Amino acid sequence: ALGLKATTETKFTDTKHSSHKDAIQALVEAGIMTGKTTTTFAPNEKLSRQHAAVVMARVLEYMDVDMKGSIIHYSDKDLINEKYVKHIGLLNRLDIMTGRADGSFGPQEHLTRAQLAKILQRTLKVANIM
Repeated sequence: ALGLKATTETKFTDTKHSSHKDAIQALVEAGIMTGKTTTTFAPNEKLSRQHAAVVMARVLEYMDVDMKGSIIHYSDKDLINEKYVKHIGLLNRLDIMTGRADGSFGPQEHLTRAQLAKILQRTLKVANIM
């Protein structure tokens, strides 16, 4: 949907032989995803809710969506990595990721596939791709 293509070889030693290496590299080149280190992507690692928020926010940034965030009031906001607060605030403002019914966000918890589908669909709608 974004028309991304890798233009360079990956530096990630753990994806060189993966069938996903070109997709990963294209997202890295676009600034949507990053590696765990300069040479490691960790392709089999689970995705936390806060990391998913960052990825979705970077998709929106790539599509030139207004990146103005909002103040977050989640009951567990102290557990959110400081460098991800603005991304989570943005997704909250855009009604992409709004937290849980109990007022928490659960930043370190993993997403289910259904949750990922929901936030991806909302992200693509905001970016006018769907």
